[in-house]
Amino acid sequence: SGPDPDGTEANGVPDLGEPNFEFTDNDESDQVGLTSWYLRSTREDPGIEGDEHFWSTEIPPGTFEIVDGYQVDISFTYGSGYVSFSGGERTHRYAIALVFGNDFDDILRNKRTMQVIYDNDYNFAKPPRQPVLEATADDKRVFLKWDTGAELSRDPIYGFDFEAYYVYKSTEPSFQEIKTITDGFGNPFLFEPLAIFDLDNGLKGLHPVSIGSELGENSNLGVTYNMGTDSGLEHNFVDVDVTNGRTYYYAIASVDQGYIPAFYPDISEKEALQVISPTECAVNIQVDPLGRPISFDPNTIQVIPTELSAGWMEPRVSDAGIEHTGGRGTGRVEVQVYNPHQVLTNHRYRVEFEDDGRFEQFDTLRYTGFTNKMVVKSLTDDATLLNVLNPKNNDLSEDMITEGFRVILHNDTTKVDTNASYWSTGSSPLKAYGLTGVNTGQPVARDYEIRVLGAGADTSLNRRPTNFQVWDVTDPDDPFRLIFLLTEQSEPEVLDHGDRITIFNNRTDLKRLWGIEFRYPGDVDSTARIAPAPGDVLQVITRKIFDRNDSFEFTMIGNDFDDVKTKNELDDIYTVPDPYIAVSTLERKVVNEEEGRGDRKIDFVNLPKRCTIKIFTVSGRLVRTLDHSATEKNRRLAWDLRTKDGLEISHGIYFYVVDAPGIGSKTGKFAVIK
Repeated sequence: SGPDPDGTEANGVPDLGEPNFEFTDNDESDQVGLTSWYLRSTREDPGIEGDEHFWSTEIPPGTFEIVDGYQVDISFTYGSGYVSFSGGERTHRYAIALVFGNDFDDILRNKRTMQVIYDNDYNFAKPPRQPVLEATADDKRVFLKWDTGAELSRDPIYGFDFEAYYVYKSTEPSFQEIKTITDGFGNPFLFEPLAIFDLDNGLKGLHPVSIGSELGENSNLGVTYNMGTDSGLEHNFVDVDVTNGRTYYYAIASVDQGYIPAFYPDISEKEALQVISPTECAVNIQVDPLGRPISFDPNTIQVIPTELSAGWMEPRVSDAGIEHTGGRGTGRVEVQVYNPHQVLTNHRYRVEFEDDGRFEQFDTLRYTGFTNKMVVKSLTDDATLLNVLNPKNNDLSEDMITEGFRVILHNDTTKVDTNASYWSTGSSPLKAYGLTGVNTGQPVARDYEIRVLGAGADTSLNRRPTNFQVWDVTDPDDPFRLIFLLTEQSEPEVLDHGDRITIFNNRTDLKRLWGIEFRYPGDVDSTARIAPAPGDVLQVITRKIFDRNDSFEFTMIGNDFDDVKTKNELDDIYTVPDPYIAVSTLERKVVNEEEGRGDRKIDFVNLPKRCTIKIFTVSGRLVRTLDHSATEKNRRLAWDLRTKDGLEISHGIYFYVVDAPGIGSKTGKFAVIK
């Protein structure tokens, strides 16, 4: 029986209604299987000209032989036949699976997996698309950035099922050193991620479906994917655990959600979907026979962190700082350099805000609303760089990053700032405190004056005479008087301890704005409780959220070179390793014994942007001249320990002269021990 309802699949007859039909039906095809296998040393390879050897010795059906004497380098042939042709066919289709495993049982498990894939006409869950990865090297840091294309991937069976990004890091291009997660049988199976960024959707921790279990218990590998911690998606990562001069390989793998009906009943419009474990996109760097990378998938990259060139100036905000060029918000904006190589020197920027206008109902001319948008613009390029909806305080996400820096918002909550409020006239210790709770009003970002004038200065809404008036003085050029409701707690008709006022917008709407209570602080004893006198003025200052009127401007400088600084840093030039003793951790790993010793190198460190290096023996003979002209801010230049004639150098002491045109020179020495 097969997967179709009537059980006709795989019965040898092309019945109507089967999942696949005719030429597309793999189950109905002839599956000959493996009929020969021949393994020998590469030294015994007869070559193309010895093709008769293959036909007569290695691939006839029934030949299964391992020739004694093979070591590391092997060659093998395998066959599947014989297959008879009638002579009239014009097209023949073949499917061949090359299956490997860590042991015999692992090969059988992998074979079962390949068989299921073939029998289903290769219709299986597809991983999300590969992200496009970019990287920037810095001094002991590597900046990674990738696109969002994988999140729009649509699986042909399970729909839009993207879930997470895995960040991988290795010092060799095959990533085998991080393939440390084993299956239930002890075979290395999964790469160990450096970081996981997953959707905040409740799918976290170990996935409930183990890999291979969807194919049957015999294919269950006893290992599941780690779906993360609901961290939320990111498209940037900074690795600070790196060594300057060493080569690193990074990859970003996109992972889907798998499928389990209990968690995602609506993930696809199709019914009766098979439970399945997650899948991840391929991570592949092709290498030549010596293990040197020759081709990179778009989601992989090679990076060498290095010191920055002599004379390079760290990017920063100019000495003028971040200027509050408009508005009355009391918070602040912070600028933090994120990727110093992307900062544009002498570029000026502007941060603006928008609000929701919720307070316009109280006064359309004077009141605004709560912050609901932050916009970052380049004044130099006349371009909008960031549009952040409902920006959060201390948000370190990628949404706040542009042109190499991060904007960090420190927005205030609207409330009475008791410590900033003061008596501009008079010396009473009475203070103003904002009230919160039911019926205390809707605080708006305004400043007020409590003007004590004397008996009959004003009358509250509840017809209580007072000796003070309440004024809105947010705009010094447009002060206006306010109406209020007074709740007295002590002496009537005068401002005193325990009194409360509720400020309203106007007599027509009577919208509550603020609830304010006047109290003496607890550390003021009864003898020091001096009541406000006529002529005294209490400034009630509030903390104010950013609105449409607020703006900040700043200029970024640095990420450039200074000749004076370059000259002062020439003495910092040195070589690494010194002494050079046979091998260095900075060198590429040897993966093929035929390569022999492999690459050797010494790095010259802290070089200026442009210079010439001459290397001499102790006797003064010129060994090699190296030219350094860094397009990036790269302070290092590698020397392969070969002479100008391509010969390997001998052990001993060597001297070098670094000459930077128009700047200066530096001499030094190093030792080579074989």
